[in-house]
Amino acid sequence: AGRSIISVVLLLPMVLKGKSLHISRNVIGGAVCYTIFNYCFIISTKLATSAIAIMMQYTAPVYVAVLAWIFLKERITKADLISIVFIFGGMFLFFTEAGGGSTAGKIIAVFNGISFAGISIFLRLEKDGDPKLCMFFGNLLSGIVGIPFIATAGPLDTSGFFFLLLAGILCALTYTL
Repeated sequence: AGRSIISVVLLLPMVLKGKSLHISRNVIGGAVCYTIFNYCFIISTKLATSAIAIMMQYTAPVYVAVLAWIFLKERITKADLISIVFIFGGMFLFFTEAGGGSTAGKIIAVFNGISFAGISIFLRLEKDGDPKLCMFFGNLLSGIVGIPFIATAGPLDTSGFFFLLLAGILCALTYTL
C-alpha cells in the first residue's frame, strides 16, 4: 500500500499531462486486476513461499493466451498449447510434494498469474486509449485497499522508510518507462 501511494504521487504528473482522463471499462478492469495481483502476491508469499508466488506469477503467459483467444479473438498456436501443457505440469508439481506452505497459499498464488494476465489483456484492450491510467488507478486502488493495514502496522524505522520510498520510486519509474 505504501509503495503504491508513493507511486501514485510520482505518476500523477504523467497522468495529468496525458491525452485525457477518460476512465474506460478497460482502465477499471486493468486497475482491479493490478490490485488483485498485488494482494494475491503478498498473501501467497505469507501463506506459501515467495518462490511459489513468483513461479505462479510467471504462469501468466498461459492465461494471456487463453484470455486473448476469448476476448481478443487471437488464435492459440501449437506452441501455446505445448507451453500450456508443460506449465500446468509444473504447477501440478508445486501442488504436490514440491514447495512449502499451505494449499490456500498455493491456490492464491495461482491467482497471481491469472490477475497478472488480466493486466496484460486490459492494457492491450486500452491500447488506443491511455493504458498508463490502468497502472495509475491500479496503484491508487492498491493504496486505498491497504490503508487499514498501514494504520495497524505501526511506524517505520528509517531504513524501512527509505526502502519503501525506493520501492515506490522504482515502481513509478518502471511504469513510466
